[in-house]
Order: sequence, then structure tokens, then C-alpha cells
Amino acid sequence: MTTFLVSLFVCALIDCLNPTGTALQIYLLSTRKPIVRSVTFILGVFTAYWTGGLLFALGLTKVIADLFNSIDRFIYVIKFISGVVLIAIGWTLNTSSQRQKTIKRPKSLKPINTFLLGMVVTVWDLPTAIPYIAVIEQLIRLKLDLPRLMLALFLYNLIFVLPQIVLLGIYVLLKDKSVALFNNVHQQFIKWSPKVLRVLLVTFGFVLIVDCITALLNHSLL
Repeated sequence: MTTFLVSLFVCALIDCLNPTGTALQIYLLSTRKPIVRSVTFILGVFTAYWTGGLLFALGLTKVIADLFNSIDRFIYVIKFISGVVLIAIGWTLNTSSQRQKTIKRPKSLKPINTFLLGMVVTVWDLPTAIPYIAVIEQLIRLKLDLPRLMLALFLYNLIFVLPQIVLLGIYVLLKDKSVALFNNVHQQFIKWSPKVLRVLLVTFGFVLIVDCITALLNHSLL
């Protein structure tokens, strides 16, 4: 379980390097009612990712139970594929800070709209959710009951939204003085997050593949 918690923590840290969510949070904190808007944005991101992960875990467990006699063999395949995909994404990741996705600012900033904005942004970034899938397959392998599964996904998603929570905390402490700091943080984040993300993705991809091969060799020797 300790190994799993470390893996969960590392995957969530990789996953939380989200320039889109960070940029939108900084924008919301520069508006007229920043606290309410940023809180509902965080809740939207958290709700969408936690719910999606739970549904995926429950659905995948059922598929495995229905179609495969050996869950371990299936998990090894998923882990190996996840490792290869992580390495491929990390290796081909654009680390240039000059070419970033253009983010449209929302036309309406009512709490319900910023909540939905958080959900939409989360769905938009689902193609980069490979670390989340890697954690979910480990949860399936552990065969946790529903309350523990929900708690593990809760912890993952709490780390996932941590950058947005930190930005909100900085705003609460510094108020108007935080604007200049946010702009600097955003520029540094845009500059360094792709480079850090590349290293983390490739490294964790290799770890998954090595762990998969080691487990298969140990299993074949039994």
C-alpha cells in the first residue's frame, strides 16, 4: 500500500502540471469577485475528474470481470501500454514556451458558469490523463472496496487541484499585491512546466514498463 501511495502522489504531481487550468485560475483571480469564481472553478475541475475516474474504475473493473479470466494479466498489459504512451507523450512533448494553446476567456463569470468552465477544461485535457489511468489500474489491482476507492481518487484529485488551491491561498494572503506575482508565476510556469513534465513522463513511463516486466518474470518463475 505504501508503494501505491507513493505512485499515486507522483502521478498526481505529474498530472497537476496543467498550464490551461493554472492560466484560467490566474485570470479568475484578477476579476471583480475572484474568490467565489476561483472556488467554483476548482470545484468544477475536481468534480469532473473525480467522477470521471470513479466511473472509469467501476466500468473497467466490470469489463475485466466479464471478459478476462486473469485480472493480473490484463493489468500487466495496461501497465505496459501506459508506460509506452507516457514515454511517447513525454518524448514528443513540445517544450517551447512560445507555442501554447490559446485559451478563450469565459463570457459569463457567474459561479455556475465558472463551475462548468472547470468541468469543460478538465474534459478538454482528458487526452493527457495517462497518469490518472495508471493510478486507476493500480486501484483495480488492489481490489479496494467502493469507499476506499472513492477515498483514493479523492486524494489524487486533491493533489491534482493543488496548484489552483495554492494560487487562491496566495490571493487571500496578498490581495491586490498578488497580481504582479501571479503574472510572474504564470510566465515561469509556462516556461518550465513542459520541460519538467517531459522528464517526469519519460521517467515514470520507464518505471511502469520495468515494473511490468519484473512482475511478469516473477510470475512466470512461480
